[in-house]
Amino acid sequence: MVVETSRPIAEVARELGINETSLGNWMRAYREKHAGDEPPLQISERARLRELVARMAAHLRRARLENAEAMRSRLEFRDLVIDVNERRTYKSGKEVELTHTEFDLLTFLASNAGKVLSREKILNSIWGYEYPIETRVIDVHIRNLRRKIETQPSRPYYILAVPGIGYRFTNARPS
Repeated sequence: MVVETSRPIAEVARELGINETSLGNWMRAYREKHAGDEPPLQISERARLRELVARMAAHLRRARLENAEAMRSRLEFRDLVIDVNERRTYKSGKEVELTHTEFDLLTFLASNAGKVLSREKILNSIWGYEYPIETRVIDVHIRNLRRKIETQPSRPYYILAVPGIGYRFTNARPS
């Protein structure tokens, strides 16, 4: 991709009322990200400055969305960190070894922090069961998770039972 300018960046930046370095950085990032994807960005006397500003705004919006997505891939609660992309869990900075099912269950609960989740919803989301069955499989996995992530498994902080309904994950975020 080629960025063509018929005027110095400083002049364009001054006319737009933005920092010259910011415009230069944006143009460099634009070239790297969109190499071959779009027609070349042209800043010339005939080009509309509104289009440039709109493109810059769209680029910044995409960057913010990508950053927000990256933040969602890392769930943090007090001293518990769940890295969804790497499928790793850390308690007080130390990695906690979880089974595949335990990790999926923990991630599902943590992604819905503060919400009461019924046994049926948990069974459907983690195991794919469409209807409730009489089983203690959730309780067994919750007990194993509590042993691994709770400071005092008998007095849980993260995974709380809601009698007659299911479970709720704490919504306490780090300060």
